[in-house]
Formats: sequence, structure tokens, C-alpha cells
Amino acid sequence: MTDLSILEQCLLTCDAPETVWRPALDSLRDDLEQARKDNISAFDLLSRVRFALGDNGKRMQDELLDYCRELAPMPHRVAELEAEAKEIDAQHAKVIEIWKKEEAKFRDLLKRAQGSCEALGDFALANAIRTALNP
Repeated sequence: MTDLSILEQCLLTCDAPETVWRPALDSLRDDLEQARKDNISAFDLLSRVRFALGDNGKRMQDELLDYCRELAPMPHRVAELEAEAKEIDAQHAKVIEIWKKEEAKFRDLLKRAQGSCEALGDFALANAIRTALNP
């Protein structure tokens, strides 16, 4: 028996005509039912928010709010990291470009070193250089 049904039983036993109190009681009953629906909707929303945040009901409400505050700046931080990654990619591309330009000079230097080693009779070092040139 709900509080309203207890109230209804009391009102039925009093001398007041039902036409006086019934509309108010029905309105209270409707308001209570709407409040229950709102409560269920709020808990459903909270549950879905928790799931979306990966919380799944682990945190108490204050902890959940702190967790949400920690997540709030994340999109900005992600944007910063993406910008840093683009900068690193650009720097990497420059290094690759420089390496490609210098690689020919480096290979030429190794070939001359190989020839010098062969001329001096150090065939082990010459073979090591040859291997480095042609992996």
C-alpha cells in the first residue's frame, strides 16, 4: 500500500465529501507517477552516460564528476597531440629528404674507402664495406 492509498483510505473514512478531496488526490497520484517516470529516466540517462564514459558504475557520484572534469580537456589535448604529430612527421620528412640527398655522397665515400682498403691489401675491411653497400 502506497502513502497515497493510505491517505485515500483515511479520506474515505472522514466526513469530507469525496468530490472535495478526490481531484487533489488524483492530481497528487499523477504527479507522483510522473516523478517516478522522471526518476527512472534520470537513472537511465546516468547509466548510459556512465557506460559511454567507460565507468560502468564503478565510481561514486563525486568521483564520477571528478572523472568527467578530467575528461573535459581531452579533446583539446588530442588536438595538441595531433598538431605535434604533424610537426614530427614534417621534421621526419625533412630528415628523409636530407638523407636521400646525402646518401649518394655517403655511398661514394664508402666506395672510395673500399678501393683504398683493397689498394692497401685490407680485403677484410673492403669486404665489410662491400657488404654495407650491398646488403
